[in-house]
Amino acid sequence: MIEDSVSLHLPIVATILIPFAAALLGLAAARRSIVKDITVIAGFLAVVSAAYRLVTISEPATGSGVPVLTVSSGIPEIALGEVTIPFDLAVGSRTALISLVVAVVTLAVLAFATWYLAEDDRLGVFLATVSLFAAAMQLVVHSGDLVLTLVGWEVMGYCSYLLIGHWSRSGRARRAAYKSFIVTRLADVGFVLGVVILASGARSTGYTEVVTHWSANTGAALTLAISLLVIAVLGKSAQFPFQDWLADAMAGPTPASALIHAATMVAAGTVVLAQLRLLLALAPAAQWLLAVSVAVTMILGAVLAIGQSDLKTLLAWSTVSQVAVMLAPLALVADLEGSAAALFHMYSHALFKALLFLTIGWLSLSIHSTLAARLQGTAGRRLSQAAVVIGFAALAGLPLVVGGWSKELVVATVAGAGAGARGGLLLVALLVTVVLTALYATRAALILVRPGQQKADEDLTTGELRAVVATRAALKEAQHKLDAAPFTPRAVIVLLTVATAFGGIVLLAFEDLLGVPAHVSVLWLTVTLVLALAGIALAWVLSKDGDLALRLGSRQPLWDQGFQADRAYLALVATPVLAAARAVRALDTQVVDAPVRALARQAVRLSDRAGDAQTSRPLTAAALVGIGLVVLLALGVVITLGGGA
Repeated sequence: MIEDSVSLHLPIVATILIPFAAALLGLAAARRSIVKDITVIAGFLAVVSAAYRLVTISEPATGSGVPVLTVSSGIPEIALGEVTIPFDLAVGSRTALISLVVAVVTLAVLAFATWYLAEDDRLGVFLATVSLFAAAMQLVVHSGDLVLTLVGWEVMGYCSYLLIGHWSRSGRARRAAYKSFIVTRLADVGFVLGVVILASGARSTGYTEVVTHWSANTGAALTLAISLLVIAVLGKSAQFPFQDWLADAMAGPTPASALIHAATMVAAGTVVLAQLRLLLALAPAAQWLLAVSVAVTMILGAVLAIGQSDLKTLLAWSTVSQVAVMLAPLALVADLEGSAAALFHMYSHALFKALLFLTIGWLSLSIHSTLAARLQGTAGRRLSQAAVVIGFAALAGLPLVVGGWSKELVVATVAGAGAGARGGLLLVALLVTVVLTALYATRAALILVRPGQQKADEDLTTGELRAVVATRAALKEAQHKLDAAPFTPRAVIVLLTVATAFGGIVLLAFEDLLGVPAHVSVLWLTVTLVLALAGIALAWVLSKDGDLALRLGSRQPLWDQGFQADRAYLALVATPVLAAARAVRALDTQVVDAPVRALARQAVRLSDRAGDAQTSRPLTAAALVGIGLVVLLALGVVITLGGGA
């Protein structure tokens, strides 16, 4: 079934502790060049540990909804009143696979960042934060305990704040970091409350005990707990109505964006809901909440991606949409097939999105811009062209590359689930998203691969000719810098390109890694292919005169600002909360504190008057003291006589 727990315990713990130790050592040596070696070597060791654990597993998770193997994390079990916290780690073939993908993408990001941020005076801090981020995600992946999941969940939120705001000298980066922190922390309140409800009912925070208890005790409490967890996942994964923070997070360095979007943070919610899928199926209201949110999000994110003037932001909205795609099966299917489809798309998304982010970062570094207009035709070499074409083909869901296999499985799983109106809603949203995704993916690929169309030089004005000459010179310099790039970034791009091209075939060949038999639905593969080709054809027609960008004109800022979701946040959240805070402050100041302060002021006035009287008329004051002493003496005599009587 599975090798003994001792042979797997050390690799599991090592995969978490290695990047954690690298983070501590990296912070200690942040100002030294050795920090690069520490973090990259640690990233490589984490990959080796994850790979070893994957090949030692011979059987996937069982149908009980919990991993087949639970091992101790090394932290002693504690009891808080009637609730036990076991601090267990858990492993199955699918969690081992996701762990390996996280480790591989983290290593790619670390290696790429040593070149991309070579001139950054805070490179050491960045690399250490990436390592800590990876350790937190590995903890979430391997957690067999809700408390450990919560710890990893919160550490990831803090690390995302640090990475997004890495260029803290920039006001835009600081604002984006604050926004991501506030939005995700607001949603995380639901995670904390949901964990408290589940743990208090099961008298344990272990996944096994929680699933076993609540499977036999369904009701309003379970629905509330799972709904709160779904809200937390929606916030962390930038799903509607929390979608706007992820686009702003592009203010951070490109390697940070690749990590957050590809293998950590936004994908963590998929792992958590896959672990609790049986309980999610017992809470239909929570499933409806998830289904409606992801249906809206996958279409909204795709529509916003189509019209972005910045390709990095286009990828951000693409992530918002694709995370909704991977969450869709979990809103319908409770068995292993549903979670397998979600995790397969998470796996494929991690590969092709890391490739696309790092490739665009590679192309943009020499021209210091990710604007579509500036990146026109920059993928002029074989390596960059291959990376762009294969990466965007996977995003569009074309067959043979990794994204085509996973998207087909998601669509087929949703279509076969039934689930009435909920299933119909998600299926329609998925099919519309297939067309829109192929449209914006083709648009982005054409921008990078095809040089911009220019008028003949003799037809240009003097100003236009100067601009064209400057653009040509910038492109020539960019190509020269790309040709002179060292081995490391080239190797990272090559490895991710190969993984994106063949990763799906490898996974289907070793079907036990998903926990379900590999299968391909000819019907839905054909449907998704036809829809994707329709989106590609539409993009090609609209781009025949240059970058389509839907000819937005004066409406372009509306797309670039995410349809001004910030205004909705201000109107629906910030303004009412601030108004309530001002009302509470007024109540506290004018109703509660006012009488007390008035009495205090009056006492001070009386005290001042008594002091003035004592100073100005000492004899009168002395007489008053004497009279007081006589009165006290008389009272004492009366009390004494009365007691004697």
